[in-house]
Amino acid sequence: MSKSAERLWIDTELINSKAFNSLTGYAPQLLLHLLKKRKFENHGTKKKAKWVCINYDELNITYIEFYTKFRITKPKMLRAKDQLLARGFIRTIHRGGGYNKDKAIYELINQWMFWQPGVVFEVRVKEKVQRGFCKPKTTYENIPIDCH
Repeated sequence: MSKSAERLWIDTELINSKAFNSLTGYAPQLLLHLLKKRKFENHGTKKKAKWVCINYDELNITYIEFYTKFRITKPKMLRAKDQLLARGFIRTIHRGGGYNKDKAIYELINQWMFWQPGVVFEVRVKEKVQRGFCKPKTTYENIPIDCH
């Protein structure tokens, strides 16, 4: 295991932000788990070393992973994910699906710096899905919201 995988780096600005302090339920812990999944590489020489995140736009959250490790239920995960999307901590890159281990991929973003109460950056919208002869069930699709 590399040295960067053993550490969790968090900016003080993030912890002191209105967006982070407004998170409720499991959302703060989920954000910390996502930050823990980052990988860093050291770029530069000893005197001018700089740690750079190399996978900020390819992080995944799977319900099975969080249920087996932490006993977090799917509804609890959805509420936490909704908060992180709405407050600008993450953005959906790939929605994923239930087949062939197609995982959803998220990107860490810095829109949380501009978050104010009442502002929503991204939200999941209901999408009707019909399976066989059953009545349509609803799933969610992420769409960005223009704040201007």
